[in-house]
Amino acid sequence: GRDRLPRLEERWQKHMADLEERRTQRDANLDRHFEKIEERAKNEAQKQAVAAFRTAVLAAIDSRRLAVKTALDVFHSGVKSSLEVRKTAIEKAFADRAAAFKAVVEKAESDCLAGVAPKTVRTTASTSSLKSAQEKFASARKANDEFKKTIEQLRADKKAAFEKAHNDFKAAIEGAKADLKKVLGEPNATSTLPPTPLPLPSPPVP
Repeated sequence: GRDRLPRLEERWQKHMADLEERRTQRDANLDRHFEKIEERAKNEAQKQAVAAFRTAVLAAIDSRRLAVKTALDVFHSGVKSSLEVRKTAIEKAFADRAAAFKAVVEKAESDCLAGVAPKTVRTTASTSSLKSAQEKFASARKANDEFKKTIEQLRADKKAAFEKAHNDFKAAIEGAKADLKKVLGEPNATSTLPPTPLPLPSPPVP
């Protein structure tokens, strides 16, 4: 309906606000974990290793967040654009069908005034003319089908982007952990590093 876009935008803003709130909480937890790791550094080499680890982790988080934001922006833009295209197509289909039905009525009235047999008038109205009017509305169904396909593709693209961002982040973190453990020499030195799961719940769609 006409209010769908504003409602979608409101839900989207709430989703992004919730995501930002969760990130703020994770950042606070991450700082505490960094402090625990820094406490284990006893010499200059270890302190430098911890500093490098912190830098690498923060860079990985920033890269992942940028990738996720980009994917979300593309998804959001695609959904809005698809809604607008479908809305325009459906409104046009309704207008075209209304105009076609109006033409059917006017033709029937004109034929009656011209003395055309009532049976012929009814036959003409109920066959080719009405069929043409109904066919005008087929574009609305097509627009809805195309909208569903577009949303499915947008979801698939977003999922793939999220998975790549997650995998790239995981690889970067594992590499940073390995480098740190070489210096600290403690297998569990980074075991308390908090996870950064993919943003949930999924962004709103119509």
